[in-house]
Amino acid sequence: LINNFYQIVSTIVTKNNGYIENFSGDFTWSIFPNSPSEALKSGIEIKSKLDELNLSRKEKNQLLIRAGFGLHTDEISVGIVGNSHRMDSILFGEAVEVAQRIEKLTNSFKTWLLLSEQTAIKLGEENDFHVREIDIVKFKNKENLIAIYECYDIDSLDIKSKKEEYKLDLNMGIAMLRENEFKEAETIFKKCLKYCPEDPIPVIYISKCHEKNSETFELSKDNEKPNILIIDDNEMIISLAERFLLKHKFKVISANSGAQALPLYTNFNPDLILLDLHFPDKNGFDIIIDIRELESQFPNQSKIILMTADNSAEIIYRGEELGVDGFIIKPIFEETLIKKIQEVLKSPINL
Repeated sequence: LINNFYQIVSTIVTKNNGYIENFSGDFTWSIFPNSPSEALKSGIEIKSKLDELNLSRKEKNQLLIRAGFGLHTDEISVGIVGNSHRMDSILFGEAVEVAQRIEKLTNSFKTWLLLSEQTAIKLGEENDFHVREIDIVKFKNKENLIAIYECYDIDSLDIKSKKEEYKLDLNMGIAMLRENEFKEAETIFKKCLKYCPEDPIPVIYISKCHEKNSETFELSKDNEKPNILIIDDNEMIISLAERFLLKHKFKVISANSGAQALPLYTNFNPDLILLDLHFPDKNGFDIIIDIRELESQFPNQSKIILMTADNSAEIIYRGEELGVDGFIIKPIFEETLIKKIQEVLKSPINL
């Protein structure tokens, strides 16, 4: 599998005038001395090829191949290290470390291709790529802030068009968040999310609004608490559950319908799902079936707790039949909720 991946990468990088400096496990370094547009084009083409490969893997219920690309433009040095028996090339310079850290951010932002402001500037205004600024980050042990851009050319035409339409709104929401205008920013992010549920960026910023966190993203600040997805069509219940979970420092995302929940599940692969039973579009059991069908794409299976006022034997039996991990009978109380999460995740939580 790794060799197939490397074959795809090598062919495309070489075609676009790039040079692969080395292969390291499932990680590669590539240099594009002529133009950052050739690097960006390579990333887009590699992702497109991986999508084709993943179609066949999905049909076979195999794990999907997921890749992240980080692009940065700056000066580097290339050297040779080794001895008389073996020599290897090596890259030197701060740009190398920055590019690597940007690549790691693709997982944090649930996207596949990120580039630095320096790379975006080098592309120039007259280019055919679709990029948008999504944050300003501060890397650990670095003083300078770096604006990070997402390239979304691989998205479907529909999603690409939607992202273009609310790009300015998203920027306005981010600006309000940085000014600690959390309520106003959250309203904008929710508007973006409702328009395009497939976009993970508004979800991430809604969480930051809930946490009242306007700090620039720092790569070293990884939250070890589980990521929880709440699916309920009652906004009051969502708000109540969010308040309880945020109090205990969980990462929380929410959806008010099955249609909105499935893209969030695909983007975030949450550790735990709190799921209501009754929705206007479909019931909770149908949503569980949809989620189970998607689970083959991910290495970890999400735990599911069903939230319902109906504790009949029929409901309990059907839930257990579908692999539900626990039940919470409404109304929801903080201590009951946190203890049930602790029981299902089998991890200690301070109450």
